[in-house]
Amino acid sequence: MEVVSKKNNSQTSADYFRSILFATSYPGSIEILDSINSPSKMFSASCSIIKTFCDSYSNIFLGRDINNPETIDWIKFNTGANITDKKNANFAIGIWDDLLPLDEFKKGDDQNPDQSCTIICQSKFEKPNAIITGPGIKSSKSIFLPDREIIKKNNQQFPLGLDFYFVDNDKFYSIPRSLKIGEL
Repeated sequence: MEVVSKKNNSQTSADYFRSILFATSYPGSIEILDSINSPSKMFSASCSIIKTFCDSYSNIFLGRDINNPETIDWIKFNTGANITDKKNANFAIGIWDDLLPLDEFKKGDDQNPDQSCTIICQSKFEKPNAIITGPGIKSSKSIFLPDREIIKKNNQQFPLGLDFYFVDNDKFYSIPRSLKIGEL
């Protein structure tokens, strides 16, 4: 997995938005966001994504590992978002095991497939174990997924399903539900 963009020591919220939009448009492309002051156990890029997308109308589920007063205070101060359970979450943040089972999150419905949860999974990027194909990918890309089969099953529900951001400190990449997931 190659890193597509370089750090710029003076990123603004518009720069964060552009980086996140780029990562979403070109799935599997690793973007880097400037480090920001974040609560313990929260990766910097997770905080940047939350600050960019969430507001007082957002409902966020926090995995066990990061569900603490420091994180809750940070989210409320920076976004005004509500902390909620899985079934009401628009966004979910945590390590992979804290997010399972994924079928408890909203996956949208036939009338509103966009009413699904976006998962922000904090994970160290490891050796690629999957191939992704689909919109925004020229032919295919090799990436790391914490559980290829669960994500493949999610993406087979398209246009319903969850969208993912995988985050490793200040780096992240996107895996939308529209992709096909294969073995490496």
